[in-house]
Amino acid sequence: MPVLTTTFATSITLTSAISGGTITSNGGASITASGICWALTPNPVVTDSHTTDGTASGSFPSSMTGLSAGTTYYVRAYATNSAGTAYGNDVSFTTTSTSASLTTAVPSSITLTTAVSGGTIISNGGAAITVSGICWATTQNPVVTDSHTTDGTLTGSFPAL
Repeated sequence: MPVLTTTFATSITLTSAISGGTITSNGGASITASGICWALTPNPVVTDSHTTDGTASGSFPSSMTGLSAGTTYYVRAYATNSAGTAYGNDVSFTTTSTSASLTTAVPSSITLTTAVSGGTIISNGGAAITVSGICWATTQNPVVTDSHTTDGTLTGSFPAL
């Protein structure tokens, strides 16, 4: 059987990551397939999500796509020869979260029918901001389905009228 190790995940985003492996021995037979496999549970196998990256011994990178944000995955490198499929060590990683971090400015310039507020986006949570603004209601904890503004897509401070 082949002998190999799994590379720790890098370039982790909301929906992708890069891992790979190093095949240190082909087990005395030609490698017919290699790649990585991943799952939500430890010790994934090639019947789980997987890549097919080639037949050469040595180190190889491999990309995982279509992952879910804020989720822990387990990944193992695999290599197949005529004796069967061998797996590298099991490693885990967590994709980045989609939650942005922000603060709301204290309302000012308050009149009978208007006020000025805004916010500061401290972190985009690993994804591009697609819209920002403020929302308000006559009850606590308003949400975007209540009255709201649409003020832009940039990280940082924004005013809202």
